Amino acid sequence: MVIKGRGRYPKKKPVEIESPTPHILKLASLKRQDAADKALELLHEVAALVAPVMSHYGFKVGLLCEMYPKDKCLLGLNVNRGQKICLRLRSPTDNKWFLCRDEIVGTMLHELTHNWHGAHDNTFYKTLEELKDKYLEFQVNSSLRNSTYRNNFSAPRPLRFSANKPKAKYTTRVSKLGTNKTLTTPTQLDPSTLRAILFKAAQRRINDTKICADVESAKLSNVPEDDELKIIEVISLDTDITNSQRGIEQLSSSDDPHDSPEVIVLD
Repeated sequence: MVIKGRGRYPKKKPVEIESPTPHILKLASLKRQDAADKALELLHEVAALVAPVMSHYGFKVGLLCEMYPKDKCLLGLNVNRGQKICLRLRSPTDNKWFLCRDEIVGTMLHELTHNWHGAHDNTFYKTLEELKDKYLEFQVNSSLRNSTYRNNFSAPRPLRFSANKPKAKYTTRVSKLGTNKTLTTPTQLDPSTLRAILFKAAQRRINDTKICADVESAKLSNVPEDDELKIIEVISLDTDITNSQRGIEQLSSSDDPHDSPEVIVLD
């Protein structure tokens, strides 16, 4: 028996979740990958962690989404300086395993730096280090605010000292250019070792610049299309973010519809 319908099927409302920051308009995971909801949760956690940094510097992102590129070395992409930021969330050798959250946060900070500065030069790396320091500062302050010691009474001196340690360790790791050796001053380093370290740093920056300049069009294929994504609208319970959201929405439009997107690559 056929029954006459009463009009079109109602359109499905987009799924919404509370926003970790008004500076990100949408989150999205890949539909074709397993555990897409888990990927969304991970993106939400990363967004929440970098939210204080984004607020401090005024960074805006239209869409923060998952990517799983064929290039196993590719960790992130920034399209049009924040219109879309894509992050690798899963292991390049096994898509059922998610990467460490701290590694993803590091990639996110790198891509946010590209909102300010495109080329991988001294200005870029100086800004990135500033963002890393600011991120750790916010994390330490947050830990102190949430500490039971902080809630009940002033923290004893050893706790305060240990709370200040992470930043120093982190800065040391970054300055060592990937080595596990104790950081030493240039006067303590053998001249040949110092030259090797400086050459390695310079070569990395040259390679980064070449990648961004030479293969941008090729890397566009790694940017997932909207129909490949499970997009979630993020809403804020704070009504005083209209102007901020308008600024984000402007990222998704261009004065010239024929403009090709600027893709900035982190490998």
